[in-house]
Amino acid sequence: MKWYKEKLAQLLVKSKSVLKGDFVLKSGLKTDIYIDCRQLFLNSQYLSTIIPMYIDEIREILDSDTVLCGIPTSGLVLMGGLLQRCAIHRDVRGIYLRPETKDHGTKQNFEGDVRTTDKIILLDDVVTSGSTIIKAISQLTERNLKVTDIIVLLDRSDSFKDLMKNSNINYLSLLTMEELCKLTNMS
Repeated sequence: MKWYKEKLAQLLVKSKSVLKGDFVLKSGLKTDIYIDCRQLFLNSQYLSTIIPMYIDEIREILDSDTVLCGIPTSGLVLMGGLLQRCAIHRDVRGIYLRPETKDHGTKQNFEGDVRTTDKIILLDDVVTSGSTIIKAISQLTERNLKVTDIIVLLDRSDSFKDLMKNSNINYLSLLTMEELCKLTNMS
C-alpha cells in the first residue's frame, strides 16, 4: 500500500469531505456516501498535505513536454497547487478547460500554453462514471492534443479503470472508495 493512502483517508474524514445521507451523484447514481473534496481543497493545511501525494505519483513523468490540465473545478485547485510545488524543481506548464467555449475574446475552450507534441496529465478530484474526464479528453483531442495520464484523488467507480486500460492512457487514483471505507471503518 502506498505511503499516503491512510493519511489521505484520514484527511477526507477530518476535513468533513465524507458525508453520509441520501445523495444523487452527477452521474445520476444514488449513494449514501458523498465525497465533497472542496472541503479538503479549500484549506491550506489539507491542500499542502495532499499535493506531495500527487507529486509522488507524477514525479517520474514530468518533463519539459508535460502539461498539467485541471478539470473544472476541483482539478483547477489541484493544478494550481501542483504548479506551485513543481516550480521549486522545474518549469511545468498548466492549462485548464472551460466548461463551455467562450463566445468572446479568444473564443477558446481552454487556457494556457500547449503544443501538439506535449503530454497532458488530466487532474480531477473524484471519478464515478468518468463522463467529465471523457469530455475533457474529447475537448483536447479535437485540438490534436494527447492525454497520456489521468490522476484523480478518489475513484468510486468499478469500471472506469477498465475503460482506461483500453485507451492507452495511464490512469491512477490516489485512493479508491473501497480503500477509503476499509481504512476508515465505514460500511
